[in-house]
Amino acid sequence: MALDVRASVEEIKSLVGHRLQNVYDIGPKFLLLKFGLGDQKTTVLIENGVRMHITKLNREKPRMPSQFTFKLRKHIKKWRLDHVRQLLDHDNVIMMMLRTQKEKDVTLSVKGTYPLEAEREQRTSAMFLQAADDHFQKLDPATSLNKALTSFDNLGPQLADHVLAMAGLASNSKVSQFSVPPSSDASPLRVPLLHAFALLEGDAFQPGGVLVSDVTTSSAAAAGAPEQPAGPPRYSDFAPLVLKHLESKKIELRDSFGEICDQYFLRSEMEKIEQHNDKKEIATVSSKERFLREHNRRLEKLQSEEELNIKRGSMLEANADSVQEVIDLMNMLLAMKLGWDKIRLLVKARQREGHPVAYMIHDVHLDKKKICCWP
Repeated sequence: MALDVRASVEEIKSLVGHRLQNVYDIGPKFLLLKFGLGDQKTTVLIENGVRMHITKLNREKPRMPSQFTFKLRKHIKKWRLDHVRQLLDHDNVIMMMLRTQKEKDVTLSVKGTYPLEAEREQRTSAMFLQAADDHFQKLDPATSLNKALTSFDNLGPQLADHVLAMAGLASNSKVSQFSVPPSSDASPLRVPLLHAFALLEGDAFQPGGVLVSDVTTSSAAAAGAPEQPAGPPRYSDFAPLVLKHLESKKIELRDSFGEICDQYFLRSEMEKIEQHNDKKEIATVSSKERFLREHNRRLEKLQSEEELNIKRGSMLEANADSVQEVIDLMNMLLAMKLGWDKIRLLVKARQREGHPVAYMIHDVHLDKKKICCWP
């Protein structure tokens, strides 16, 4: 496994035997797993696709967990941690990964089959060097050494830079510049690769690590550039140990790799959580604005109806006698048991004759028990 992943796993192995006391989500991609054994409480942070490590930072937890967190609590809360290994199902199919990676010429991804037999095989340094030879033979001669080493096995960018620094080679050197394979005694890569192999496969792995200060920020401040907003310090890199290419840089040592990750990711984590909270706040404000708009629309409608009803009431009061005459006329016609169409025709006929009461009737809606009158 990659160097940073191995450092995290080795540290998390100290929690074997602890029970999972609770699960929290602090953002769309962040989970906190709280373990406990007696009075000892330890929290593991998982950022999907980025990192997994022990954390000592106190983070604000939401009042209401997500549905996913509820399900996790239901299924794994109070379980005991027995081992730390790749999450597989009964068919060795990978169920979850922090990131896709290539290992031993096999691309590992979710729903892919984990090469368990190959994992059980104990690799030797000779096998590692032979794999390096095979890897370099497949590369385009124009490929840079940095890219060639980064894509080999589990070296990744950090160990690739470490190997190049140990070999005294520039990262932009090309594969075509080397006529001998990496396993050859004449190759400048042989000893650095063996050292990288020892770091990846060796039993001894000391806790802790280093943080690399962000020289760019310091230089900008010294040059009189505008000050950055207050917050945690910025770091340009981190590693579980002092690698060769980091020796000449300004570094800070820490006793815990989890603390290293906390400090390195703190600023970006705060920014991500703030962005998430801002989105939630915007969504809340938008919902409030929609509610207020609908509320105001209903109020305006009610006010318009109220004004119309007041106007109608005033007109009825002002023409109370005429209205009563119309009602009496209609009651008389209804008492004659005439059909609605005949009543309407009769009213029209009386209007043509100049009947004063019939003339006040504008229209008749007997099905709605409504008569429209002229004032």
